[in-house]
Amino acid sequence: MVWWVALVLGVALINAFVNILDKHVVSSELKDPIFCTTFFGIVNFVLMAIIFVIAGQNLLWNSSTIFAMISGVALAFGVIFYYKALEHEEVSRVLPMLAIIPLFVLGISTVFLGETFSSLSYVGIVALVSGAFLISIKNIKHIRLSKVFGIVIIAAVFFAIRTPLIRKATFGLNFMQTAFFVSLGLFIVALILFVFHHPRIRGKMKIRGLEYLALADGIGVGAVLLSVWALSLAEASLVSALGSVQDFFVFLLAIMFAHKGFVKEHLGRRTILLKIIAIALIILGSILII
Repeated sequence: MVWWVALVLGVALINAFVNILDKHVVSSELKDPIFCTTFFGIVNFVLMAIIFVIAGQNLLWNSSTIFAMISGVALAFGVIFYYKALEHEEVSRVLPMLAIIPLFVLGISTVFLGETFSSLSYVGIVALVSGAFLISIKNIKHIRLSKVFGIVIIAAVFFAIRTPLIRKATFGLNFMQTAFFVSLGLFIVALILFVFHHPRIRGKMKIRGLEYLALADGIGVGAVLLSVWALSLAEASLVSALGSVQDFFVFLLAIMFAHKGFVKEHLGRRTILLKIIAIALIILGSILII
């Protein structure tokens, strides 16, 4: 197995666990996407800076630095809408809807990085998009989409913008330097959010559930490092497509944690069957894109 595949699978599994924690926090505890994003940005930067110093890395300022920081800004906005969607919808439905990301990444990478793919890749796109649309349907009889479908699309666009930018940044920086500047861009947005929302943010620092958010953000730093490493080894479109296996991990974990009452999930047979079919299409599409 090539290194980048192992890295992406590791990221997918880590992020799936983080998604479950995020869902619990934003829907059952803190219920504040702005606070969660601000906290994420600060924790991510502090931990990344510590790792950067321990690893003995040097700051390198060039055009790649700008690409990395802009990707961090895009990540921050994507996280805001991601938390907003989780606040009102099941995690096992939100994440597969985000499977639309590889479609945007493919388009951006083709134009921005000159990446080209076979005709079979486009068949994969159709399967992937079909799966994302299918899982967003709340009522098959009346074709009623999830109320957060639009929010998820916005989040997907920002996440998609981030991926090719990170790939571009790794052409002039090593993966540790790239990850640091991504976190710096994220941190800048977090500081701006704190300035405008600090009364509300400070008032929630002692609210129950903060420990879960801290755990999710701490683990998420590792996922960011591994994802940047993977993007330094393989094309952005391939990394993004294979990352869709995260939806399968989220589905399994969501069912497990729903039985324990940690997150809320509809566990009816029809709902589970619909999600299985949709996730199968998403994974198939991801394989064909690769």
